[in-house]
Amino acid sequence: MYCVYLLRCSDDSFSVGSTKNVGGRVRTHDSGRRATYTFKRRLVRLMYTEVFDTETQAIKRERQLKRWSATKKADPDCWQDRKAQKFEQATCVGM
Repeated sequence: MYCVYLLRCSDDSFSVGSTKNVGGRVRTHDSGRRATYTFKRRLVRLMYTEVFDTETQAIKRERQLKRWSATKKADPDCWQDRKAQKFEQATCVGM
């Protein structure tokens, strides 16, 4: 399982990525290790995840979300009717 995730940073900017372990990746972002963009924007909050069967599918979706404006990413209506999973329910969240 591969996940695409959307983080909201402390400065209200967004970070989008993909991983096999969302929980571990969020911790990496919060710690500032290997997370250049979020290093100065910690703490981060996980806003959204989507689960995919293949890495290729996840990367394709990640690239699509990265092209969205910050306004669109912040709009809850953009996330309705999607295969969204809350953080607690995501199958690829390793804590």
